[in-house]
Amino acid sequence: MYEIREFCDRINDDKPNIFKDMQDRDFINSNAETIDDLNEAERKAYEREVSHYYNNYLKTWKDVI
Repeated sequence: MYEIREFCDRINDDKPNIFKDMQDRDFINSNAETIDDLNEAERKAYEREVSHYYNNYLKTWKDVI
C-alpha cells in the first residue's frame, strides 16, 4: 500500500522537474547532470526542495486525484 504522497506522485502528470527548476534559479550547478554531480550544500538544498514538494501532497492530494 502506498502513502498518499507516493500515490499522488505516481499519478500526477503535472509534476515539476525540481532539478531543472533549481538549475534555472541558480540554486544548483547548471552543469550538473545528475544528483551525484552536486556538492554537499547543493544536494542538501535539492533534498529540501524535494521533501517540501512531496510533503505538500499531504495538503493538496484532493487536487491531484
